[in-house]
Amino acid sequence: MISSRHRRHVIFPGRAARELGAALPFLLLAALACGSQEGDDAGAPAYSGGAADTAIAARATGDTSVSRVQTAAISGSAAALPPPFATESAVNFVHVRNWPKGVVPSAPSGFRVTLFAEGLEHPRWLYELPNGDVLVAESNTEPDGLGGGKLPPALVQGLKDARLVGPSADRITLLGDVDGDGTPEVRETFLEGLNQPFGMLLIGETFYVANTDGLLRFPYRA
Repeated sequence: MISSRHRRHVIFPGRAARELGAALPFLLLAALACGSQEGDDAGAPAYSGGAADTAIAARATGDTSVSRVQTAAISGSAAALPPPFATESAVNFVHVRNWPKGVVPSAPSGFRVTLFAEGLEHPRWLYELPNGDVLVAESNTEPDGLGGGKLPPALVQGLKDARLVGPSADRITLLGDVDGDGTPEVRETFLEGLNQPFGMLLIGETFYVANTDGLLRFPYRA
């Protein structure tokens, strides 16, 4: 049986409305683009391919030159296509940098950003319990056996440098801000011995955790 202290329930209203509002401009632009495309295509002759040139940039190999091939040569049932994986895929990774000491994200007027918790091992997902406690799923992708061991070493190293793979804590940590000052006075292990946990959900008196290889449920009491 897992439990959490019974305290006030902090609610964040309007989240769904804000997300929908942020998405509406993109939806409208997509609709206008579709309408414009249909209008432009009206009465236009169907594309027949033929000997039209197609530019192919070999970005994956770092070659910025452009080669030109005939469309007819790479289409149809007898297409002269290169073998699969003839060139390496273009893979770009982020360059991860920590926040400088004392620097925080900018906030709108009337708001401020403070550090809530640090020293977590690859926090992957957050979940707020009804009493305001915050659960943090700490997990990462293990490099051993990644891609069945068939990935190029350079790709694996790039994933490591971007902190996308590494040792996994495989636990859920509870953070409790008892007095509401923005700093958790309680920090304890809520669940451990998991397998790359991610999603969390409390329904009634049952707490669900999505592992990378299964769905777990635990009795829960507030």
